[in-house]
Amino acid sequence: MWKSIVSPIAQLAETTIKGKQEIKHAEIASKVKAMSDKSDWETEQARASASSWKDELWTILFVGIIGACFVPSLQPYVEHGFKVLDTTPNWFQIAIGMSISASFGIKAYTMFKK
Repeated sequence: MWKSIVSPIAQLAETTIKGKQEIKHAEIASKVKAMSDKSDWETEQARASASSWKDELWTILFVGIIGACFVPSLQPYVEHGFKVLDTTPNWFQIAIGMSISASFGIKAYTMFKK
């Protein structure tokens, strides 16, 4: 008699545990695939950047701005330039940040987020 009561309960418990294990395995497989896809995309971006001048262009621009900050006669131009950039639409400022971030590494964009 006990066997007829316990057996269906044991089967239900076993089915539930197997179902939860399958869900967990599917979640893990999904996360692994997402990480692999992101890694593949970042690798492709790095490969595409190998022949691009945009990294060097941004670097030259930054070095120029930093250098101009140390030349007293150029300081007003640097200051005025930043004031003008501050008046640009927010979407444009974000686009600049994303462009720079894409050039130096997409993960750097998190520094621009508020």
